[in-house]
Amino acid sequence: GQASQLGNLGVIAKARGSLDEAEKLHRESLEINRKLGSLEGQASALGNLGSIAKLRGNIAEARRLWTQCRDLCARVGMPHMVKRVQGSLDGLTAEE
Repeated sequence: GQASQLGNLGVIAKARGSLDEAEKLHRESLEINRKLGSLEGQASALGNLGSIAKLRGNIAEARRLWTQCRDLCARVGMPHMVKRVQGSLDGLTAEE
């Protein structure tokens, strides 16, 4: 539950424009999910961190994070999320 709540707080911080705080919260969530072995939780945190990287203009980092997210989603059998994240990756290509 803690990892999920940290992720929720990260989403709120991002919406408020506090990208540093949002990143910190999502990284904490990612670490907890890694320790627990929750691939779905890791994918969620990586997706959120990718969004923050994109907002900061760090396209290479966004691509790296979203690629990891997409691959985890595929691994756990979430095709709808694979498609969604691939769309975000494809959008990065168009922006370069």
